[in-house]
Amino acid sequence: NVDEGMMGCVVKFHVLLMTVITLAQLAIGGYAQAPAAGLYVTMRQDTVEQAVKLFSLKAGDVANTLTNLPPYSGSTSSVDYTFTDFFIDVDLQGFAFLPGTSSPTLVFGWNLFQFVFQFKFHICTKGVSVCDSGYITISTNANVQLHATARLDLSGSFVNLKASAVQLLFAANAININVQCTSFICLIPVDDIGNAVAQNFVPTFQSGMLTAINQAAAEYANKIPTSIQLDQLHLDLELQGGFDMYPPNSAIPNIVFYLDGMFVPEDGSSKRPPFSPTFAPPASIFNSPRTQLDLVLTEYIVRTAVWAMIQNGDFNIAITSADIPRSSPVQLSTNDLLFRQAVPSFVNLPNLNITIKAAPVGVPLVSMATAGISFVSTLTAQFSLSNKTKSYPSVFTLSINNLVTLSLTASMAGANISLAASISNFQTNVTVLNSTIGKVNPVFFQSMIELYISFFPPQIPPVALPVSYAPYFTVTAPSIVSPATGGYTEIGGNVDITYDVPGNVCDAATGFACPEENTCCKWSSG
Repeated sequence: NVDEGMMGCVVKFHVLLMTVITLAQLAIGGYAQAPAAGLYVTMRQDTVEQAVKLFSLKAGDVANTLTNLPPYSGSTSSVDYTFTDFFIDVDLQGFAFLPGTSSPTLVFGWNLFQFVFQFKFHICTKGVSVCDSGYITISTNANVQLHATARLDLSGSFVNLKASAVQLLFAANAININVQCTSFICLIPVDDIGNAVAQNFVPTFQSGMLTAINQAAAEYANKIPTSIQLDQLHLDLELQGGFDMYPPNSAIPNIVFYLDGMFVPEDGSSKRPPFSPTFAPPASIFNSPRTQLDLVLTEYIVRTAVWAMIQNGDFNIAITSADIPRSSPVQLSTNDLLFRQAVPSFVNLPNLNITIKAAPVGVPLVSMATAGISFVSTLTAQFSLSNKTKSYPSVFTLSINNLVTLSLTASMAGANISLAASISNFQTNVTVLNSTIGKVNPVFFQSMIELYISFFPPQIPPVALPVSYAPYFTVTAPSIVSPATGGYTEIGGNVDITYDVPGNVCDAATGFACPEENTCCKWSSG
């Protein structure tokens, strides 16, 4: 009936409305799913604020010491002009990321931007040639805006931040133009000179600020490598990727770098893992990171490390009788009583040494859960017999399936984060794949492996995460801030940023030096 039809429409409309609201909340709140990756590095808002302050100080410091801007010439309908010997004094405040930012494009600017811009001029009228020379000083009497469009590229050997365009935004009444002619009076009306300058100083000023921004980027961002050698493991860690903002459209957001986090052999080969990242952590951890610098490791980065070590042959094991101390209760010999219980046919093969060669099969599976990082791996162990006169290659082969769980701790190693691991759980299962000498008891070998691990647990060397490659950044107090749950491990730390911006004396100035605030260098025509 009509009422039921109306009720159905109301229900459908309610569902549609709730869907729209939910999608809007996701968009506004920044809960978009990040791309799958091996490593995520999140700079919390307070860290980003420190970083952009450092960048602003450096860009201002560079701008305030620029003396090599090229002469600029042009004309209007009434005059021809040439501007030379430019000097800039800027104060970069109110940094903000702007709409349009999407990896690899960065759009940012300073909304509280003030400057003094001075240069020499030579202007001549057209027709009846009358010329004037002197100094022009342009200054702000209200805050103007400086916007920049840049590319933050994480696909090369080093981070590459480079601005391609700078735009100065101001109202007509936001700047003052002061004209000082070298002669006693200006032959050309001051207003004509001022109008010519007002229309044409912007390109030169923008060019200077573009240079300053890119020099600051070269000083801080462009020194960070995207491929790092871990010499103790003979591996390279590749960190190419992209970035995102959480929440989006925030003036100072959390910045999340999603990186390959892929280990490869350091031999320079083109080998790459035969698998890709498939997991991304929940976006909520990017919206509300618990520490100033948050590292999220997924199962992919750990699995690529194991894969790369397999390529290096790190898990290929060869054990001979010479490796076993004579004091050991078990010897690699067919005369050993324990081995004869496990392999009865050894009684018929006396006085032979046993050699074991083990190698991994495939790439271990990696999982992260509350208990730690777990590996499920399979090894094959090939047994051969020999002495000076006889040789029996591959008399039997075992399949050894292992489940190993590691617990992690984080600390500082110099300027890097050191991850230490210890075995918290070990399980093994041994089966016989083949035998040319009759019965082999797999339980014996399983018991021997478990006994050995219990008395001589493998020493796992700590791995240093090289965060020291970021200049002026110092990480302190790292810790595992979240247990390994849901496919990732979260490592957090605090960040100290060094503001190493020197107070340079401005060239051709009257002796003023640039303080940290970069409000310096009051230019003089004298």
